[in-house]
Amino acid sequence: ELSLSRVRVSLAPLALSCGNIRFTQGTPNATIIHAEAERVYVPFSLSPLFKSRFRIGRIEIEQLAVEVTEGDLYASSSAKNSPARPLDLEIEGIEVRKGSFTYVREYPGRKGILGVSRINAVVGPVGVSDRLRDKDVEASAGGLLEHSGQFSLQVRARIFAKAPDLDVKLRIAG
Repeated sequence: ELSLSRVRVSLAPLALSCGNIRFTQGTPNATIIHAEAERVYVPFSLSPLFKSRFRIGRIEIEQLAVEVTEGDLYASSSAKNSPARPLDLEIEGIEVRKGSFTYVREYPGRKGILGVSRINAVVGPVGVSDRLRDKDVEASAGGLLEHSGQFSLQVRARIFAKAPDLDVKLRIAG
């Protein structure tokens, strides 16, 4: 399910701006992902489409709230193992301001919750194009963990390489 309250198209620079976005995906009592954002700004270019490429500028997301809920029922994956040609996609970067993340684990008769708030994060560039596929993707985030301590997270990863590689630095203070 995807809901957008308003979408604006800017012609100079070419971009989409969406407000009050809601997205929900999953299976009740298994895993459900719910995301809401107050605003998403996506600059892009049409000229690379003529070469079967899709290029997106720096995506800005404001007040993103993501909640992942897991229950005891685990849904089977319907993904097929067919070799598909990856989309030649490049994203200059992603910036999240004033975000939050909540993980909920449901058990019969009880529930566990982990919350992170005041998240500001930057990722990029990232993509599956030949130019970026084997390059490191760098990300950094900071915020408040469980209403108590500040955290700082830095990640360097080759997420689309044939042999994924990941380096994570997490610091929690207070």
